[in-house]
Amino acid sequence: MLLHEQFDAGRVLETVERERVGGTFWATQHLYQILDHPLLDTVDTSSLRLVMYGGTPISAARIKKAVERFGPVFVQYYGTTEARRISALTPADHRDPSRLGSAGRPVPNVQVAIRDPETGADVAVNVPGEVCVRSPGMMTEYFLDPVRTEKALRDGWFHTGDIGYFDEDGYLHLVDRLYHVVKTNGVKIYPAEIERVLLSHPGVARAAVIKIRDADLRDSAGAYVEPRATHGDLTAEELAAFVAEKMSPLHVPAVIEMVEHLATTQFGKADAQALRQLRGE
Repeated sequence: MLLHEQFDAGRVLETVERERVGGTFWATQHLYQILDHPLLDTVDTSSLRLVMYGGTPISAARIKKAVERFGPVFVQYYGTTEARRISALTPADHRDPSRLGSAGRPVPNVQVAIRDPETGADVAVNVPGEVCVRSPGMMTEYFLDPVRTEKALRDGWFHTGDIGYFDEDGYLHLVDRLYHVVKTNGVKIYPAEIERVLLSHPGVARAAVIKIRDADLRDSAGAYVEPRATHGDLTAEELAAFVAEKMSPLHVPAVIEMVEHLATTQFGKADAQALRQLRGE
């Protein structure tokens, strides 16, 4: 077991080569850093037989490149502290490019339902709703917090607060967190979907899209983008046009800011609080 106090993509790659590491876990943002690191083309990573990743939804384009570089060694797990593992995208699934945008299928002994957050009714295939889970590994309560417990556990199901949908083949697709949803002109905007589109732009190394609030207390989407070193001339206007073309003008973030380094938490997720501080919120 090789432990690093902090994640440094270069050190990780050097360690994999030197110690012939067979398995590891990388948060989604960590995997992006690995794919963008200049050492990647020179180190021997052939010892890797298993790379687990997760934490946040991943760009299908990025994981496709990862599979091309490392081979079918990836396993994506989607889960929560309250319900443990919920679904998995297996190494075999990673061979099919059409599956790479999903979080896989429910793991054994876990039931997953997609329900309307307002009515509680099950929704149809390909219709987003709240991911609800029932499993032997589900928690019994939040410690000394009956109000939160009552909200999360209803009718024997744990309500994750995640928005997702099942496709026709039973693969779960995660869209965003329920509280991240932004309504613009009556349309529900999911920041994580915008984030995945931004990550498909060749000039974007990393990106985070979060809900922000203006002086009139109106919610909108704000994007923070770390350009690739080879695309130092990347502009907010170019990215706005890219999002409008790939999605719609309504999906263009109200704010698109370039940052030298995208702030992340210790778990490899974008640090929304630090990003909001850039705006003085």
